[in-house]
Amino acid sequence: IYLYNTAFSYYDMGYGSAMAVVFFIVIVALSFILLMLRQRSQWIDAEGK
Repeated sequence: IYLYNTAFSYYDMGYGSAMAVVFFIVIVALSFILLMLRQRSQWIDAEGK
């Protein structure tokens, strides 16, 4: 909501788009970390059987 208000209500598109890019990078990084942890746990489970 803060991102939307900054970009459209306050007409600060530069700052709003910069926040969107940072938000996107954080989401991609977290998704990558969770994917690696999930694959690692599946690999450990497969070895244990």
